[in-house]
Amino acid sequence: GTVVDGLDTTANNATIQLALLDIDPDYRIRSLGWYKNYLIIAAQRATNIQSVRGKVRIYFWDTYSPSWNESFDIDDAKIGALYYDNDELFTLTHDFTTGKIRKFNGQEFEVVQQIPVGIPGPNSIDSFKDGFIFASGTTDDSRNQIFGYFALKPGEPRQLWLTNTITGIVYNVKRTGNSTNVWHFACNASGTHSLRYTDASNYNSGRYTWPIIELPHRSTITRAAVYFPTIASGAAVDLNIATNYSSSYTNYLTSSFTNDGAVDKKV
Repeated sequence: GTVVDGLDTTANNATIQLALLDIDPDYRIRSLGWYKNYLIIAAQRATNIQSVRGKVRIYFWDTYSPSWNESFDIDDAKIGALYYDNDELFTLTHDFTTGKIRKFNGQEFEVVQQIPVGIPGPNSIDSFKDGFIFASGTTDDSRNQIFGYFALKPGEPRQLWLTNTITGIVYNVKRTGNSTNVWHFACNASGTHSLRYTDASNYNSGRYTWPIIELPHRSTITRAAVYFPTIASGAAVDLNIATNYSSSYTNYLTSSFTNDGAVDKKV
């Protein structure tokens, strides 16, 4: 199989431990994580057998047993980042058509949210609110969109947000501090490598997309209410609606600090 080596840095003379763990030779490790005293190893099959389904496997290993303790197969093609916090474990997978956020429920990695783009790399994810933010794009070479998966307010369900778009490929995402909205991004824009950042006063075109709502019969929207964090000076919120599965959006209402003041809803 594929040999996974380890380095014990607690010893006086640290040495590489060869053949630390044996992984199925058909799989390549993509991400590592830590969850409830287990090393989580996210792997996918080699790219030369893409026609085979079920190419994603996640191993749980206690780091001292002679072999991994448990494994879970996922019927997708690719796996990206792992996210683990507050006794929760998430991963993001892709089936060449749709990206998926999956959460471990103790028996399997169930889909909790579909995403319209690709999946983030191993380091392109970090915590935010009760969830996380991650960098993604239409392909692995165009990860320039910053998404969030979190609840807007405590007690509300997590939803998918598109928070920002950055020029270039984003390889790494890191949020600074526990109470700020400052995010740093390691980027490559046409060969120019840089460190970029955005914060509460330096972002643009933040967008939240609600899932498709299907009504049992033909209907007309007569009233809508939008709830959001208290609007700041210079900011505005637009409600745009697309009907009949259209890709074109029509502006339904706008709330701005200039017109409405520091409000947190608009009807």
